Amino acid sequence: MKLDIKHWQMLKAMDDFDSLNKAAIGLNLSQSALSHRLAEAERRLGRAIFYRQGRRLVPTPAGIVLTQVAQHIVPTLMRAEESFVQTSHDIEHVVKIGVAAYNSFYWLPDFLAFLKNQHEHIQIEIVASATAHPRRSILQAEVDLVLVPGPFSGPGLESMPLFQDRLVLITDIGHKLAQKQWIEAEQLVNEDVLTYGRDYYPGFEYERFIRPAGITPQRVKIIEMVGAIVELVSAGQGISVLSRWAIEPSVAAGRVCEVQLGPKGLDLAWSCVCRTGETQYSPTRQVASVLQQWFKNNPIKAY
Repeated sequence: MKLDIKHWQMLKAMDDFDSLNKAAIGLNLSQSALSHRLAEAERRLGRAIFYRQGRRLVPTPAGIVLTQVAQHIVPTLMRAEESFVQTSHDIEHVVKIGVAAYNSFYWLPDFLAFLKNQHEHIQIEIVASATAHPRRSILQAEVDLVLVPGPFSGPGLESMPLFQDRLVLITDIGHKLAQKQWIEAEQLVNEDVLTYGRDYYPGFEYERFIRPAGITPQRVKIIEMVGAIVELVSAGQGISVLSRWAIEPSVAAGRVCEVQLGPKGLDLAWSCVCRTGETQYSPTRQVASVLQQWFKNNPIKAY
């Protein structure tokens, strides 16, 4: 290998911060020292990794490949060291998990009891930030395993199926749509639609239900917490389209009503995603396997 780990750490930091000065601060180096490290890496490789664009350093096409690899291998090495230290000191393994899009953890206590019966040495840590940025959180080793709804793939990621869910409209008990067996997208035009994000994700309601109908709800409000959306819907402050599984406790308690989207409904597949570098019997893969067993033994009430 021509590059040392210090060079890969530099490449990751420069990609993270998009600035030589900020990357130097993040690595506890002077800007001059980091510039020398970059020059050394380029000298070893025999070509430029970055070029100047005004005051910014922009990666060359070959440099982009290097920074992408750095984003994968540096967190993987850090996790390997952490696992070694834990094992050598007989410390329980900690697997960090999150739930993408929907911060729903009502199922967690029962799952933890199930996990403990099979792998007493594994502890679970919840990472709330993975809800908003699951892909980045996984690749940067901020989280080990994320439960994700809908299509989800990419370089360095491995997906394992968990269960089938569906997207449903939720309303307050007295809403005019609450008694409908199912609704058409046109019935949302004059409603206050509450959603948790500004982005339209493939496989969700906008792509599969709203856009094909050629309509746009007149009033859309961004509420970044699913729990807050449920509370507002329950209080008659709007309607929303959410995962049936994620809001199961609120539906079961009669706090909100669910209505099917379209005559056939909108299915939603959940999976758990980890880094491809995980070994076959790593704690992360063991937790993923137990998750699959758990959802098989505890079928969801989405249908």
